[in-house]
Amino acid sequence: MPADPLKPRVGFKVASAVFGDPFRTVDCVAKREGNQAAFVELSDASRLPDQFLLIAMSIQLRHRCEVVERGADFVRVKFTTE
Repeated sequence: MPADPLKPRVGFKVASAVFGDPFRTVDCVAKREGNQAAFVELSDASRLPDQFLLIAMSIQLRHRCEVVERGADFVRVKFTTE
């Protein structure tokens, strides 16, 4: 089932994935997994490139990310910068 960014989920916060030139954004929900990774849910994970900027201001998250696992409606990423 695709993620619904408007549906509250424990531990997940509304976020944006930013990539491209000109910039494109994709709304998603993200849950931080320690200091080096995050789990990101969105309606269609194929819309995201292998590297992007993940921004979730409510949890003070702004990191460049690299996809390490991809599913139909999620990606697991590792942070490539602090």
